[in-house]
Amino acid sequence: KYKLNSDLLLTFYRSSIESLLTYCITVWYGSCTKADRVRLQSVVKTAQKIIGCPLPSMMDIYSSRCLSRAANIIKDSSHPGFNMFRLLPSGKRY
Repeated sequence: KYKLNSDLLLTFYRSSIESLLTYCITVWYGSCTKADRVRLQSVVKTAQKIIGCPLPSMMDIYSSRCLSRAANIIKDSSHPGFNMFRLLPSGKRY
């Protein structure tokens, strides 16, 4: 209706909506029910239709943030969770 620039809409989505939806996502998303995940993803899909460009799914955001958090823990030997990550016998991966 108002023909706003998609870059402006994307910035608004990322700063207002996505930041609220994904706050502490690594803590709570893993225990969400399927129905909750569907509801959350419907918010993303609606925003995607309004903005007119693809947005990352909640699962993609959750996965990337978990991997990022794990990578940061592995780098910091003083982190309390550091010992949770052990090298495989091959020595290549955790």
